[in-house]
Amino acid sequence: MKVVKDNKETAKKAAEVTKGLQSGDKKLALKAVKKARKDGTAEHISMMIELMVNNNDDELNGEIIKLLNDLKMQEAAEPIIEALKEEANKDVHIFLWQALWQSRLDASPYLSDLVNLALKSDYLILLECLTIIENLQNAPEDEVVVQLNTTLKDAVLENHEHRELILSMIEVLNDLMLDK
Repeated sequence: MKVVKDNKETAKKAAEVTKGLQSGDKKLALKAVKKARKDGTAEHISMMIELMVNNNDDELNGEIIKLLNDLKMQEAAEPIIEALKEEANKDVHIFLWQALWQSRLDASPYLSDLVNLALKSDYLILLECLTIIENLQNAPEDEVVVQLNTTLKDAVLENHEHRELILSMIEVLNDLMLDK
C-alpha cells in the first residue's frame, strides 16, 4: 500500500514541477527548478531547456544551468542530446555540452551523434566534445571508435582550421580502445 502512496506522491511532486516550469511566472519557474533537484524527472529537462531558450532572465537561466551541471540521473542525457540536435536551441547549446561532461552523465551511447554535431559547429563546441570524450566513463565499442575515426579523419582532410583539435579527438578515442 505504501508503494501506491509513494507513486502518487512522486507523481504529484513531478506535476508541481511541471506546472511551475510552464507557468510563465519567473518566481514560480525558479521555485520549480529548485524543486526539480529533488522531485524532477528526465521529462523536466526538455522543459527547462525550452525555458532557457525562450527567456532572457539571467537568474532563472543560471539556476537551470546549475541544475543541468549537477544532474545525476542517466535518463537526463537523452533529452540533452535531443536538444543539441535542434537548431532552435542553438543559443543554449554550449551550456548543454558543458552539462554533459560536468554532470558526468555517460555520453558513450551518444558518441556518434555528439561527434557529428561537433564537427558541424565551432571550435568551442569541438573542445567541449573532446572534453566529453576524455571523460567518458565507459569506453565505446571498437566498431564505434573505428567509425568515428573514419569520420574524424575525413574532417581533418576537409577542415584544416580545427585540425589539431580533431586529431586530439582521434588520439583520445584510440587510447580508449587500447585501454579496454
